[in-house]
Amino acid sequence: MDPYDAALVPPPFGQTNTGAVCYFNSLWQMLIGCPAFARAVLSTPLPENASRTAIAVREFVEAYTSASASASAVVPAAGTTTVLHALMADLRERRQDSAARFGAGQESASEALLLLLDMMDPPDAAGAAASAAPAASAAPAASKPISAVTRLFRHRYACTLRCFECRRDVSQTTDHAVNFNLFHMDHLGATGAISTPATFSKALRSIIEPVTDYRCPNCARVTRAARVYSLKMIPEILFCSFNLYDGLGGRFAGHRARYFPERVRIPAAAGGDYVFRLVGQVEHSGGLGGGHYWARGLRSAPAGAPASALASALASANTYMLNDSHVSPAQFGPSSNTYIIVYNYEGTDGGTDV
Repeated sequence: MDPYDAALVPPPFGQTNTGAVCYFNSLWQMLIGCPAFARAVLSTPLPENASRTAIAVREFVEAYTSASASASAVVPAAGTTTVLHALMADLRERRQDSAARFGAGQESASEALLLLLDMMDPPDAAGAAASAAPAASAAPAASKPISAVTRLFRHRYACTLRCFECRRDVSQTTDHAVNFNLFHMDHLGATGAISTPATFSKALRSIIEPVTDYRCPNCARVTRAARVYSLKMIPEILFCSFNLYDGLGGRFAGHRARYFPERVRIPAAAGGDYVFRLVGQVEHSGGLGGGHYWARGLRSAPAGAPASALASALASANTYMLNDSHVSPAQFGPSSNTYIIVYNYEGTDGGTDV
């Protein structure tokens, strides 16, 4: 993993909403605030059979990194629409099941990331499983080739199922995913158990899910059990989603993100901590079938900003509200609308660097 590189973070800019694409605008604004994302896209040569999505992402990343370094460069306002059109074309060719249900209206920003990464993976690997439905939260199976960009998000949990009656481990499995589900943090945050960077880090690294009415194969009793997830492999980008909606038609469930820090420290095996920096969050109002998405993200100072009160405020801020074409100074922080947060690896503190 490479340290955080502010030179790869673009100045703030808006994105045109061509019709129910605020979910993709917000996802993209969050991704381009991750230096690791830009570095992987720019440093990985495109194969001859590169997908339309991979090509469109590469072209847009090149455009905004040029804008970051040059006051005269202009980031294309319709860039996300171009990437989305490429994604839809690849889905129609390689994932007909997904293409039939994705893109007709407002979608989930979390699912959009999974499909974007899937279409940036090697086409031959994706084509071999074109009839399979995409997983809800998991990355591609361990045997499937994945791109350098997908590896930025891919993490691994060891999952142990333990019976409360006989106090024995029933099974042990490995779970690969690209999305950290922070659904358990809604309850823990409400009880005050998560209110510091240390408790947030602990909750991210270890998750306990109770299982009721479980029939244990060891003691043959119907009892309680628990699945214990222990983080074993960390990625360079932590893509985390909160439980903002219930499962009944994707309606707003009244849950909320109660706390998250601007920096997360995860203990390193060699000593010290891996430090991750908050670079973006996605907000959503309404339900999964409708409403509006917007983002907050870290950005560099606008290049060539005019001497005005607004420009002065923008230039002095690090965090911006990125609401389609509207850009304004903002701050990170949990709200009743917080749906997704993203951290980028910043460096190793107190130990041997990675």
